[in-house]
Amino acid sequence: MARSSWHALERFVAINSALEIDLTGQMNGEVAGGSYLARSAAHPTSSAPQQSPDGVSLMLLPSARIVDRLSGPVATSRSEAGIIVTSAAPPTCAGCSLRERERRLRAIS
Repeated sequence: MARSSWHALERFVAINSALEIDLTGQMNGEVAGGSYLARSAAHPTSSAPQQSPDGVSLMLLPSARIVDRLSGPVATSRSEAGIIVTSAAPPTCAGCSLRERERRLRAIS
C-alpha cells in the first residue's frame, strides 16, 4: 500500500520532546539559556497524529521543564500537545480547556 500522506497511517504515534513547556501546553524546542539548540522545525511530526485515524502525539520531558512562561519561541502549539508524559505523571491535555491544561500541568511541575 502506498503511503503518500499521514491519512494513510492508522494509529500513527509521534514521540517528541521539548526544552520546556508552559502551563497551556505550548512548547519551546529551540532556545535554552539564550542559546539556539535546535532549528524551528523541531517537531515536524507533532501534528501528524491529528491527521491519522486513532493517532496520538506524545511529548516526553522531565517535569522540571514545565514553566509558567516560555523563555524561547513556540515550536509546537498547544493544540498539538496531545499527551504530555513526565517523570511525575502523564496528564492528557488533548481537548482540555486552557484552565484545565494549566491545572494538570501545575500538578506535576
